Parts: sequence; structure tokens; C-alpha cells
Amino acid sequence: MTALIGLLVLLLPPPIPVAPPPLPSPPFVAWTVPGLVYVRHQPKVPSELAGALRRGDLVHVTELVADKDGKHPWALLAGGGAVPLAALRPGTDRPDDAVVTASDAHFVYGRVIRAKTPVFAAADSHAAVSRHEKAEYLLAFVPDDALQATGWLRRAIGGYMRVADLRMLTASTFVGERNPTLPLAFVRHKTPLKPVKGKPPVPPPQASRYDRLPVLAESGGRVTVAAGTLARAAVRVAYGHVRPAEIPKKAKWVHVDLTEQTLVAYDGDTPVYATLVSTGRDPHPTKRGIYRIYAKTIHSTMRGRGWADYVAEEVPLVMHFHAGQALHGAYWHDQFGIVKSHGCVNLAIADAKWLFDWVPPPLPEGWHTLLPGGHDPAVYVDVDRGGAHPHPHSQPHPPMAGYQWSIDAQGAKKVRLDGLKE
Repeated sequence: MTALIGLLVLLLPPPIPVAPPPLPSPPFVAWTVPGLVYVRHQPKVPSELAGALRRGDLVHVTELVADKDGKHPWALLAGGGAVPLAALRPGTDRPDDAVVTASDAHFVYGRVIRAKTPVFAAADSHAAVSRHEKAEYLLAFVPDDALQATGWLRRAIGGYMRVADLRMLTASTFVGERNPTLPLAFVRHKTPLKPVKGKPPVPPPQASRYDRLPVLAESGGRVTVAAGTLARAAVRVAYGHVRPAEIPKKAKWVHVDLTEQTLVAYDGDTPVYATLVSTGRDPHPTKRGIYRIYAKTIHSTMRGRGWADYVAEEVPLVMHFHAGQALHGAYWHDQFGIVKSHGCVNLAIADAKWLFDWVPPPLPEGWHTLLPGGHDPAVYVDVDRGGAHPHPHSQPHPPMAGYQWSIDAQGAKKVRLDGLKE
């Protein structure tokens, strides 16, 4: 009987190949299939990188062009750049695993509170354990109130964890000051105000944490503001600073004050935003120097090793300026104004969002990462020891070179951005 079935199979006509569904005519919306796809300035390899897409990202295709071999067409994207057409699928109907990794995904976050915390294959304590996570790791989860009410959360990267093994995190609501009057004091903790003249009112006035007060004078360990004086130790002061000569007159730039733990953003010589930050603590301090922002990423997982063994998943609004150091939102603490990070410049989420939108060029719709090139306006980051006198003018501070990466068949190559000295 088996031999007869085999013979019948051999006599059957070959199956008719099923043609893939026809592509719509541009323009159309498509989603990214692979986990990571590079966007190139030109529809060819090699070509300078313009950015990157992650699985599930929705992009607008404006035109289809043929590769030089005529076999591998490229899709040109709204906002510039090109990706291989084979990396895209037309439409917006993305599978669930693509939705949770895309640039438009949202997350809830939790801190692991126990060592060797299990990750299960299903929302069931009897399910197989796929891995274990270390205490203090910061993990991203898919928002699902109904599932969370049952005591479970689904990882953005797959798997399930018990809510009881996590401390759920709520991001700080702190927001910096637009168009600030400098110097500007940010209050670190609740502290009494001492009237300059006359008897103190009853009850005595108090300044609350994160209040911001324009500074009129500093003397004898006290800061004078309009309502009186308060202890200098109770505030962080955002000072105004002269634009370094290495930064062009009309450029946008950011000053990070390591002493005061403040950040002031400038448009040319005009301060447009001031806020508190948390920079790197020893042995991984935020490195002093003048840099330019070379990458913008909507959300990214960060990891460390050795002393800095940590995981922070889906860190939002990342702007890299030196090696692995970046300006970015921090959802895991509300202690801005204190040295705290592993080298990056931590910002409250609202502050990171303001800076991310302010730094050109804008992230094209649907993109996960943008790599500003030499043709884009440069935005500089000046990191110094800070205070009222950050460094003597006689001290040279040449900007550090900015790079992006070009990846082709021969491997990764550094591409130096123009306009900066080594």
C-alpha cells in the first residue's frame, strides 16, 4: 500500500507555484519584517547609513527603484533614505510580536527584586522556565491591565513574569524650565526661606522640592531669591555660560554641568531650556569634552558589564554624543540633580522629549534610529566640571570627532562627520 501511494505521488503533476500577492503602486505603507534594517542614503550597497528600522516599524514608501543588478529592488522612504524592498511587507496588519518591538510601541517597566527571577514560557507558574533575570535589572513589558490584574506581565522581548517578582516603576513627572532666567536655582528638597528684611511671616515660607527660583545673589552659603534666602546646599544652580569658541555662533548646543548636575540648552547664545540631570558616577563618569550628537533613537536597551552589570530595557529618547554615552530619558528614578548614572546623562522623560524634538533633524515617521550626517545641522554637547566658572578660557577644548557607521559586504567602517577636528 505504501509503495502504491508513493507511485501515485510520483505520477501527480508538480504543484503550481503560488505567486506572492502583487505590490501596490507607491505610495503605500509597509511594515519592517527583520529585527533590524539599515536605512541608507542611496539605494545601493555600500552607501552611507541614514538610520535604522526595527521589526514592526511602519514606513511610507514613496517609490520603488531597481538595484544595479536589476534583481533586488529598493524602496525609497518618506523622509529620505532607502531600504531593500524584501525587508518590507505592504500594509499595517502587523503580527503581535512585531507590534511590541516597533518604534511606536509603548511599555510599562519593572525592576527585578529577587535574584534568579524566572521568566516563564506562559502566564502560569507551572510553565517551562525559559531564563532567569538578575535583581535590579530594569525590564520592559507590554501594557495589559487585564493580564497584570491576574498577577502576570508579558515581556516585550517574549516570556512572562510574575508581578510579585517586580517593583513596578513610575516615571518622574519633573519638567525643566523653558526660556529660563539664569542663574536659576532648582530646589533639591523642602527647605525654609529666610526673609531678607523684617520679621519672618508665620508660618515661615518654604521652598519645595523641584521648585525653580531665579537667583539674585549668592553669599555666605546662602542664595538670595525674590522671596528671601535659602541654604546654598539645598539647591542646584543652572548658570549661564559663554558659548565655547569651537561651537559655531548660530548652532544649537547643550551645556552639561557636572558639578551642579544641570543642563542648559542654547540656540546660539540664547538659553532656551534649563533642567536637572543625573550624570555618571565613578568609576564611569560622564566624559568631559565638546561633542556633537551623532545618533537619535526612539527607544533602546542598554547593558553593562563588570561593576556596571545592569540592564535597562527600552530606554526612551536616546541621543548619543560620545561612544556609548548619551542624553536620554530615565524612567527608573526621580533623583535628578544627583550623580547617579553609568556614564550617560539621565533626564526626566518630559525633558528628554523636549530635547529629542528640539535636536535636528527630526526622526522621520516610523524610523527607529536616525544618524545625522555631515549635511545635517550639528548639535553640540559641552560637558565640563561646571559651576560658575567651568574652565579657564585659556584651556583648549577642541571638539571631539563625530562618526557614524557604514556597513557593507566588507564589514563595518567608521565614517567621519565633517566640520570637527580630532
